[in-house]
Amino acid sequence: MNSNTPDFNNFYSYINGVSIDTVASIFANSGWSAKCSACGEWKLCNEWSDFILIKTASDELLLNGAVVFDKTNIDKIEKAFAIMKGEYACEFYDIDKNLVLEFKSVRA
Repeated sequence: MNSNTPDFNNFYSYINGVSIDTVASIFANSGWSAKCSACGEWKLCNEWSDFILIKTASDELLLNGAVVFDKTNIDKIEKAFAIMKGEYACEFYDIDKNLVLEFKSVRA
């Protein structure tokens, strides 16, 4: 992460129909470092984002964290999600917790 990365979570998403390992692999192949914890959570980060990927009891995946809100970065995140075959929705918020951008799969 760099000094411009927010110190609060400004990105929230859910993913259905894709395994947690597949999502981690997609992000790893798209430029994120990926590290799995002993409890099965993934930490995905690069110089402009820091995400945690978890699997819920209902098999839904949650990918949340902090990202430098910039068009280039958003495009890279959208491209990673577009590779997934499942259903997803993503939301970006500003420091005042106002929704500033959202995107989702056509199935969401």
